[in-house]
Amino acid sequence: MLTRDEFRRRLEAARREESRVGILWLCVFCAAVFAQVPLYMWVVDPAGSPWAAIAQIVEIVVLIAGNVWLIVWYFKNRARRFGLLCPGCDAALHGFAGQVVAQWGNCPVCRTAVWME
Repeated sequence: MLTRDEFRRRLEAARREESRVGILWLCVFCAAVFAQVPLYMWVVDPAGSPWAAIAQIVEIVVLIAGNVWLIVWYFKNRARRFGLLCPGCDAALHGFAGQVVAQWGNCPVCRTAVWME
């Protein structure tokens, strides 16, 4: 069983990593999305085939869907890596749920005690 201070340290370490990774992910994602415009203008002739435009749209949809999946995987993996999972129901205890647990000590989903004084 964790102590309150140990849980708060883990939560703060997870927040710091989230900030670093979030900024890096945002830069790479925006670069990939904004690179589509000049790439489209250089590679595809605007008066050409509509299949090139459809391929471009499919590429952007795959890029966005892949990134959504990556974000969900990252948050679940981050909670596991920092030990921020509820011992009762395996709910991720970060964000608002982490604040609730840091304040009260119980999982907001199943009410299992996460830390003790």
